Amino acid sequence: MGKFLVFLIFVFFSFFWVPSALAHHQGLVLGEATDPTQIALPTVTQGAGLILPDSPFYFLDEAFQNLKLKLTLDPEKRAKLGLQIAGERLAELKIMLLRNNPAGIDVALSQLKKADDLTGKNLNETKALGKDVGKFSQEINEAVRSHQEVLEKMENQAQGSLRLKFKAAKEAVKESKLEIEDQLPEGILEKEIENGLKREIEEKVKDASFSGQQAERLRKSLQEMKKRNPRETPN
Repeated sequence: MGKFLVFLIFVFFSFFWVPSALAHHQGLVLGEATDPTQIALPTVTQGAGLILPDSPFYFLDEAFQNLKLKLTLDPEKRAKLGLQIAGERLAELKIMLLRNNPAGIDVALSQLKKADDLTGKNLNETKALGKDVGKFSQEINEAVRSHQEVLEKMENQAQGSLRLKFKAAKEAVKESKLEIEDQLPEGILEKEIENGLKREIEEKVKDASFSGQQAERLRKSLQEMKKRNPRETPN
């Protein structure tokens, strides 16, 4: 009877402790999900639009922006308008983070990428018309680089799925930036390529360091489990 009672207590304890221990272990290894409201978004230069991504009428804002773009015949002016729209999307992203709205965050990130793509496309059209875009391309390149840096800063603060979203958005904006870089003056283009390579190396080092930290957390977690259950934990 005594042994049976001990067995029941052990089963009862295991039922509640094991899921908790596994959840704690998973948090150590994978990183807990990040609360979006805790992300410190750098200062943005534009204000948000009147209708925000979490509104069912957000499509009206998109339609209005598209109409303005169609009515703007000069591709250089359309490129500038694209930058303005991108700035609004960053401001909207900040609000969606504060509201902890995952769907709104996804929309803002997607719209930011579209705006930067549009900017690069219209810069190329301006060049195709025979205009000198040297100085203008530098202005656009710096603006889009700032978008990339904002996303990178947010990625560094986040964990879990939110981190992956920021990383994917950053890579998408980088693709837009590469198209813009093609129009830069030769000397500035070389410097931009060099800076881009440095960023790539730093990111690889950071990822390797992150993996090392996760491995160290796993090792420590396993050691703790061995101390608690030396006979049950496999070597």
